[in-house]
Amino acid sequence: MNNGPTMKSKLDATEFEASWRNIVSREASWSAVTESAQSPLWLQWPARRSEKHPSSIESGDSADSVTALQNLAAVQKAARTPAFGLRSHRGFTLIELLVVIAVIALLAGLLLPALSLAKQKAQSIACMNNLKQLQMAWEMYAGDNNDRVVGNRVGFLSGFLQNVDGWVLGNAQRDRTDENIQKGKLWKYTGAGRLYRCRSDRSKVEGRRDLLRFRSYSLEGFIDEVTVPGTGVRIRPELDQGGNLRKDFDAYDPSNNFGFLDVSEQSIDWGGFIHFVADDFRNGPFYWGHYPGERHNRGANLSFLDGHVDHHRWLLTPKPNLIVSLPVNELDRTDLMWLVDRTHVGQYRKRLFGLP
Repeated sequence: MNNGPTMKSKLDATEFEASWRNIVSREASWSAVTESAQSPLWLQWPARRSEKHPSSIESGDSADSVTALQNLAAVQKAARTPAFGLRSHRGFTLIELLVVIAVIALLAGLLLPALSLAKQKAQSIACMNNLKQLQMAWEMYAGDNNDRVVGNRVGFLSGFLQNVDGWVLGNAQRDRTDENIQKGKLWKYTGAGRLYRCRSDRSKVEGRRDLLRFRSYSLEGFIDEVTVPGTGVRIRPELDQGGNLRKDFDAYDPSNNFGFLDVSEQSIDWGGFIHFVADDFRNGPFYWGHYPGERHNRGANLSFLDGHVDHHRWLLTPKPNLIVSLPVNELDRTDLMWLVDRTHVGQYRKRLFGLP
């Protein structure tokens, strides 16, 4: 007879079996642990259970049964402790998940703007490199042609303005291949279509919304501009004489005379960038003929006749991009006059009237 604790002569079989099954079902995931525990009573219990159903356990076996359950509970408790060498597999709580999501959102909010700025900066640097290459090609052409510079021969043909000769041909909004770029007089020195388009220019060819344009840049309009007779395009004689650059070394101030610049998607067309002036050449008013690009931090990149490249940020953005329009306010007028003063005809005006 076992010297265990005093119990009833016979256990309630139904209650005992329900307790056993509850324990086993809750601890199924710890079976490997209990096997390694090497508890004699734990190993003996399944054998005892196979021999006798709990409902037939007599009072003599009840003490052993209770002791076995107590040892099983001890093993289970030990399995839950860190000393047992196992970790709990408890999942995240809702609060913990929310904290993790909030941290990720915070990091994304900090990093994404920085990455976007870095991408924009890289695109602007690539654009400035394109302009540098185009300006060098322009200089090389002049060196090979007795200082005669290349410009634009423009006319109103087939219902729209386009270059029929010059540094490029055609119209940037309508060209469906780079053929007109390759026919230009600078292709010999550039040899790469990628130099004619800014990476950040995502504008599409007219009538082909699946095709990116091939050109983003224009040449200063008063550099060797020639108009096709009978097409309705002309240059005022008084401006053509002193304000139209024909020879490289005739530039008044090469470091302040821009050569190429990136132009707005809405106004780029033939190969030149121009402004207009009323009858009063000294006092204006002056009109936008084309609008500069705003793709790079609300500004445009420009090359200059001395070979350097720079970026200029406009005071007013976005520009209205209207066809031949007056500035909309004083900020817009300041932007326009900044460009006018950096054209060959603008520098001729300053010399002619002694303007600062």
